[in-house]
Parts: sequence; C-alpha cells; structure tokens
Amino acid sequence: MGTWVIDDGSTDGSADIVRKYPSLHYKRQENAGNAAARNLGLALGSGDYFALLDQDDRWLPTKISAQVNALEGITVPTFSITMAKMRLQDGVELPAAYPQEQWSKPFPGYFPSGLMAARGVFAQVGEFDIAMAAGNDADCFSRAVDSGEAAQICPEVLFEKRVHAANQGHDIALMKRDLMRVIRASLVRKRLAGPRPGQ
Repeated sequence: MGTWVIDDGSTDGSADIVRKYPSLHYKRQENAGNAAARNLGLALGSGDYFALLDQDDRWLPTKISAQVNALEGITVPTFSITMAKMRLQDGVELPAAYPQEQWSKPFPGYFPSGLMAARGVFAQVGEFDIAMAAGNDADCFSRAVDSGEAAQICPEVLFEKRVHAANQGHDIALMKRDLMRVIRASLVRKRLAGPRPGQ
C-alpha cells in the first residue's frame, strides 16, 4: 500500500517538494516518458487497486473512496472511470485537439487520472506501451475493453484535466499518429479473436 511519486527526470525541484510529505514514497528515473513512469509506479505499488494521477491533473477529495466503493464486491478484475471536466489554465487557449463540446460539459474520464483498476487488470492487459509518447493511455484502455473488461462509471465529476501551454494535446500530429496506432492494434486484436459469444 502507499502512494508513490515517480519523477521522470524532472529539473524543477520536485524531489524537494515530495520530501516535505513523509507519507509519500519517491522514486526518480532518468527521463523516459510518461508510459515508463506509469509502469514503474505499477511495479512499485502494492495493494488490491491502482490509481494514477498525472502531474497535470487534480483529483477531487472523494475520488478514491467513490471508486473503491464502486469496485468492492466485484469478483472479476475490472476498472472504474470517473466523470471529468477540463480546467483551462489562465491565459491558455483551448488546443484544437480538444473538441469544444468536450470542454463545455462533463465527460467520461478515460485518462490515467480518472482510472482506478484492480491489480488483475494490468496483469491481464499488460503495461503501458513505452513506444507511444502520447497514446499509451488510450492503448491501455483499448486493450482492456477488447479483452472484455467492463468499466464501472462513477457518475460524479471526480477529477479535473488541466489544460496548459505544455500539454501533449497541443501536438496534433503526435496525437493523430498514436491514435491511428491504437485503432489499428484494436482492429487486429478483434480480427484474431473472432466474434464474441452472442454476436
């Protein structure tokens, strides 16, 4: 159990900030990208459930308890997603990659910060793909859904996706490239698996 902070080669004094909170566990890696950082956190963590929080985002106070309540009593590995809202940093324009309708209302938070997953989910679908700089989270969700995992959707808005000048969402070409890789990989998995029972 416990909370791990994975420092992906930061140069902004993150280690000094973390040391102010003795209950946090700290691990630094040389800059290898967010997928590698997430995988390291999964390797170091323990307990029945995993929840991830990207440095950009903000959990609301009841997020963890609401998702634990949603997952308790379920006998198969599964995951929970909360509703989310965008939070635009002052002075920053909304990137073109974010649809206006997504910005204006809550939406299912299929981002790492909206996730809580039973340990068995990652054992079944695998780690985040370090070859994808921007789409490794979408790829992981896609693999989970394709494997038959069903998301438990918490109806409350329990995390905020912070939008600022350095988000990867500004790099539309990168986002499109990784999204196409995710779609192609999902189509291949479905073709190899064949139709599910009842289809």
